[in-house]
This record gives sequence, C-alpha cells and structure tokens, in this order.
Amino acid sequence: MEEKRNRGQGRPARKDGNFRSNKPTGRRGDSRSFGKPREKREYGSDRPRFDFPLIPDEVLAEDLHISVRAQLKTLSAENQEMVARHLQMVALLIDVDPELAHRHALAASKKAGRIAVVRETLGVTAYTLGDFALALRELHTYKRISGSNDQLPLIVDSERGLGRPQ
Repeated sequence: MEEKRNRGQGRPARKDGNFRSNKPTGRRGDSRSFGKPREKREYGSDRPRFDFPLIPDEVLAEDLHISVRAQLKTLSAENQEMVARHLQMVALLIDVDPELAHRHALAASKKAGRIAVVRETLGVTAYTLGDFALALRELHTYKRISGSNDQLPLIVDSERGLGRPQ
C-alpha cells in the first residue's frame, strides 16, 4: 500500500487522511488541560499602573478640531469622548507645560493606540521633551498607519537627536 505524504514536506499523513499531528497541543480543547489549576498571577504587580492625568470639566470633546474628532469615530462613544478631551488638553498645554501635555498624550495612546492622530500627537510631544527614541517610534508608527509623510522633518531630526545624522 502506498503511503500518503504530507503536502510536499515528506512526512507521512495520518491513516485518517488528516495532516495534523497526533500530539496533544495543550491548548484549550486538549482534554489533558481540564482540571488543572492555572497559576494565579497578580496583574500589574510587575509594572506600575499608569496614572491618567485629570481633565478639567470645562474641557470638552467638542472643542477639538472636527477633522481630529472624525478620526476617532471608530472608538466607542465613551472612549471617543475621553480621548478627544485628552487630545484637547495636549493642544492647550503643549506650549505652557510640555510634560503634562505628554502625559495627556500617553493617556490618549493608552485608550486609542491604533488611531493615527493619537500616535502623531504622542510622537510630537515626545519630540518636544527631547525623547527622540520614543518620538521616532511613534512617528514611524503614525507614518505606517496613516500613509502620510507629514512628520518626515521630525523623524529626520529625531534621528539626528539619537546621533545618527546619515
């Protein structure tokens, strides 16, 4: 009897024609994993919690520019409002208190890290503080998400700030 071969890999297939391994995977569906207690892990014990900065009641999500708010439409209503308020605080504080503005940008990125304008804001505030490694990472992420080259001068200057002028 001719032995079946696994699609170009030279391994024989199982008798039932299924190409998956006979070995148990240890995943959820594995019968050997039932009844075993999971290890208890205290979440957050290995790293400090992020303290979200306070936002005054007079800062509203509606104060943020309409084009920025439009980019936040993919978020839930509550999250959209909170991220918009943090971004508005960044806009208000970037010239007065750049460190607090950066904390608000970090808070926005914790809540909406996949939104391009949030990553751009975090990159710009990091650049303002002189954290060129974080600025470079965030601006590259912004460029990848949005497809825009708007922040290319800051990316180049961040490379210079890291000692890579070429």
